[in-house]
This record gives sequence, C-alpha cells and structure tokens, in this order.
Amino acid sequence: MNKILYNAYVYDDVQIITCDEPCEISSRKGKGINLTSKLSKRYSIELPFIASPMDTICGAKMAKKMSDIGCVGFLHRFAEAKSIASDLIENDFWNMVHIAIGKSDFDRIYTILDAGISIQTVLVDVAHGNHIDVIKMIEKFKQNSRFNSIDIIAGSVDHGIAAKNLVDAGADGIRVGIGNGSRCTTRLTTGVGIPTITSIINVREAIGDSIPIIADGGIRYPGDCCKAIVAGANTVILGNALAGAKETPGRIVTTDNGDFKTYRGSASYESKMARGESDMVEGVSSMVPIKGSVVDIINRFEDGLRSSMAYVNAKNMKEFYWHGRFCLVTNAGITEAKPHGVK
Repeated sequence: MNKILYNAYVYDDVQIITCDEPCEISSRKGKGINLTSKLSKRYSIELPFIASPMDTICGAKMAKKMSDIGCVGFLHRFAEAKSIASDLIENDFWNMVHIAIGKSDFDRIYTILDAGISIQTVLVDVAHGNHIDVIKMIEKFKQNSRFNSIDIIAGSVDHGIAAKNLVDAGADGIRVGIGNGSRCTTRLTTGVGIPTITSIINVREAIGDSIPIIADGGIRYPGDCCKAIVAGANTVILGNALAGAKETPGRIVTTDNGDFKTYRGSASYESKMARGESDMVEGVSSMVPIKGSVVDIINRFEDGLRSSMAYVNAKNMKEFYWHGRFCLVTNAGITEAKPHGVK
C-alpha cells in the first residue's frame, strides 16, 4: 500500500503566472473588474472576504461593518444566542445575517429567527466536517421548512472526497482548510492537515461548480487570497488579518508598548476555558496590536485582488479562476518575492 499519495503545497510554494495575451483591462477600479462572488448556492457578496467565526474576530459590530462594505462576517457560536440577538438589535443589524453553529445546534437558529432577525446562511463550525454527525445535521436541516430560505455551509474539509460527501448530503457551500490557521496547532498536535493550495485544488476538482468553496486559514497577505481563488475558492475567510481591528470583540489593553487586543484560536486553552472546557486543545492565544478599522484592512485586500486579476486579464471572479495558473517556486523564489536588500 502506497502511504504517500501526492505532494502538497502551501501559499508560499506557488506564484500566479501573468496572462499570455495582452491585457485588455483599462482600469482596476470601478467597472473594470467585478469582484462579486458566490458565498453559497443561492447567495452572493460584493467582495469575497469573510470575517472568521472566532470569538475574538466576529461579533455583531464586526458582522455589521463587514456587511456595510459588501463582505460577510459569520457570527461566532460561542456566545449565548439570546445575547447575540440582543447585540444585533442594538447595532441596528436587521439585514440578513450569517451565523456559525455547532453540530445539531438548531436552537441557536430558532432564537435568532424568533427575535425577528433574518438569517441568510449558517456555517457548521466544526473541526472535522467529514463526519457522520455533520452529514445527518445537513439532512435534518434540509427537511426543516422553517429553514427553506437559509443556505447551510459545511466543513471544514481538506480533500475532494470529504467535500463530495457533504455535497451529496445537501450542503450549499463548503469550507476548506484544516490545521492552517495562525493560532491553530492541529497539525502539530495531531499530524493531520493537507497544505492549503492542494486542499483547495483537490476539492474544486472533485465538486466542480456544484457549490461554492470557502478557503479558510493561512491568509497573511492579499496575495494569499488571490492564490486561494485561482486554486478554486470563491471566497476566503480572514482571521489573523483582521485581528486587532477596532470592530473585533474584546477590550483594548493598553501597555507601555501600545494598545493591544486578544486573538486566540477557537480550540486554544484560553478559549476552551472560557467555555468551561479543558480537553482537546489545538490552538494558542496571543495579544495583537490595534490595527485601526476593518475597512482599511479590507481596502488593502481588495486592491491586491484587483491588481492580481489585471495581471491575468480577468474581469470577474470566474475568469480569474479559469485564467489563473501557478508555477512552483523554490525557497530562493520565496525570498525573492519579499522585500530584500533594504537597510
């Protein structure tokens, strides 16, 4: 039996190749490039960026601001649903919201709906999406007439067969990425997880355009988002990139070295202790500097994406996937790609 199935690659292992034909895009701004992206089977967003469903990233304030600028924030599942509903009302957030839930956590959906708040999508936020409990949950969700207008996004998975299992169960979107988050230690603790570029490519080849793919974890730079989309993702989840934004939950801690906020993995010891848990720790916690508004962060990511699309002569997200190609790079290429020779 062959134990080594294939080579697998991360964002740093590849670079996007420029177009062969002369670029026809006259402007990277405005109507020159359209960034509208499929979030789930029935719903789209203006920009392909999602705030991670972590308790130090996406509460009501972050979700509202992301919605205001054409993005999405999945409300994390670690606060009491009544508290989340109250926060949504307090922030005048009466539009369609997007929430994360645990396995069989339908009560969270009911509580928010009962508060008069409409839900567009729910994300099944579990570490191992290719699980029989998740499959049963999707099937049960689809049988509930009260959820007819809500799409269900499932994951996380890291290869195509796992994704296809969720598609066959009725999922409206797939979340891809295991053990690649900046505060995640799953790969160190368990030895499990396929490098992200390969995961996305494998999933896209397996499920095609049947439902949208969300790339989650490992995004450090705007260029990583571009690579995720060329690999086959429709949207990307941002965690570390948004950590420290003023819209994130949590209080500001002032020190002699500046102002900071906590950023922690959902499976970190600190996060689990806050929920009264103590086992299966697969994450870490740290303090990150205050970055300002999430609007400024998203603007930088949008600018990078628009420029990347112009390099491959792509006017929309579908063209970006089909036109985009990769070359593999060596460690020397990784060094060359970063600022160097600066004193």
